[in-house]
Amino acid sequence: YLLVPGRDRGVVLAVVPYLVAASTFATIKALFTETRPPESLTFTHDGKQLLASTYFKSFASWSLDSGEANALPNAGDVLSPAVSADGKYLAAADFPDAVRVFELTGGHKEAQISMKFNSLDTSLSISSDGAVLGFSQKSGEVDVFSVPQKTTIATLTADHPTHIAVQPDGSRFAVADSSGTTIYSVVSQPAKIASLPIDDPQGIFRKAAPYALAFSPDGKWRAIMETSELRLVSTQTWTEARKIEGVGGLCIAFSPDSLRIALPMQSQGVEVVDVISGRVLFQDNEHLTSCPMAF
Repeated sequence: YLLVPGRDRGVVLAVVPYLVAASTFATIKALFTETRPPESLTFTHDGKQLLASTYFKSFASWSLDSGEANALPNAGDVLSPAVSADGKYLAAADFPDAVRVFELTGGHKEAQISMKFNSLDTSLSISSDGAVLGFSQKSGEVDVFSVPQKTTIATLTADHPTHIAVQPDGSRFAVADSSGTTIYSVVSQPAKIASLPIDDPQGIFRKAAPYALAFSPDGKWRAIMETSELRLVSTQTWTEARKIEGVGGLCIAFSPDSLRIALPMQSQGVEVVDVISGRVLFQDNEHLTSCPMAF
């Protein structure tokens, strides 16, 4: 199932069987309003809870069995929430001076890392084991932290970075900025592994940073959303394996098995594509916005 915003009453949530040729979306719950749209959506790894946030002061989990909602404790001003690939850890920037990491199993344990915010435009990403946290700010700062030790592993400066993504195993991280996407190793002095310039041979979109980044849950793919296209990059060779055109937006969603990817269509709506073959499995053009999304 794929979860996307709906059209009724501002923003609602809808569940779509992505392999069924049906145009009807089943609304499960009106969780948000026009003034408080969803900022992030994800399912826990067991598929039993939906995690969702608004931009400020709201992060909660919904049981898909009972429909009951529970607010996470001490979430603060939630910015750029990120959930690990296995759905076990949540990281949220708590403006203006900390990032909190919640363990979503075993009693919602919490770790807090102090840092200075120089921008409200931030990005977060966390490894599957909850041990490596990446944090970028549009003002240029990029930091990688050890969550258990609450210490900085690496620091670098990028050209107005828009997104950071930590590989699920915590060994590498990717940064998107106005030059494209760069992959680094997670060490005290980050070694540059690969650079992927923006795909713009005519220079039309120069200085337009990628709109979204995502590693597949199995760590084999790096997805880069650029203007009007998505690029799938193999993490074995760091070369482009596939290009999907006619899409564009601020979000990317891999299925838990890494075999499918959901993308906003360039005009409006959402499509689900088979990662290996590139075949379109599902399309719906009824929704004006498709972000955020979650399998």
